[in-house]
This record gives sequence, structure tokens and C-alpha cells, in this order.
Amino acid sequence: MVLRGVLVLEIHQIETFEDVKDETLRYRVKRASTGRSLECIAKLDGNEVGLLSLDIGKRPEDLDFIYEVYVLPDHRSKGVGEKLVKYAECQARSRGCLGIRLEARAFDHTIDTQWLISWYGKQGYVIAKNSSEYMEKSFSLVSI
Repeated sequence: MVLRGVLVLEIHQIETFEDVKDETLRYRVKRASTGRSLECIAKLDGNEVGLLSLDIGKRPEDLDFIYEVYVLPDHRSKGVGEKLVKYAECQARSRGCLGIRLEARAFDHTIDTQWLISWYGKQGYVIAKNSSEYMEKSFSLVSI
């Protein structure tokens, strides 16, 4: 649903693989699940449109790791991916994580890696200082 230019998504944690109705998304969720990861499904008007797989750090001071953000082709370039990344950031912040790390690698071969790096850059992610393979976003500590 889009209300006055704002994309309204429902994002829910996936309890079981059978909860995911779309075959492509179910396959990707099964492949991404690690046992200490959080898998979430994004729905628009009740229809599954994307997923997030977030590996949870063992300690709060660890960085969480976005394993995959995947949006079905018909729903790309509409803000779904950005909403899933923001959701991952909210989850990490709620546990006291200092940031998120990811590898800008497309599992979907229709996506160009340089485009993906640029896309994450627009979300505030930068090349990691200690490894050029990864991008990360640090959360600012704001004192009041």
C-alpha cells in the first residue's frame, strides 16, 4: 500500500519455512537460515514481496551481518529493499549493536555488484576499514 508517496510494508519474522508461500522466497529463506539468524518476510497488501536474512552477533558489541536482502523482481525500485535494511538496523539497535556489516554480493545474477555497492552506499554503508570485501554502517551513540 502506498499512502501519499509512503510505502507501507508489513515485515514479520518467519517462524517456519512453510509460512512463506512464494516459492522463490521460501527457497532463499531456507538457504539463508543459519540457526542464529533472523529471517523476515515483507508483505505489501498481503502479498509477499521480499525477505531479509540477518545474522545476529553473539554479543551486543558485535556487528550484526545482513546476509541477504531480496526483493521479487516486480517489486524492485519501489523502496522495499530500503525498508528491509532499515528494519535490520532497528533490530540491531534494539539489541545494543554498534552497527551492521554486509558483503555487497548479489545472489541474484541480474543485479550488478557495482550497482549494489552504490545502493548500499545510499543507505549510509561504507567500505569497512579492515576489509574491502565488506561494507558497514556504524550507529552513532547520541548522549542526551
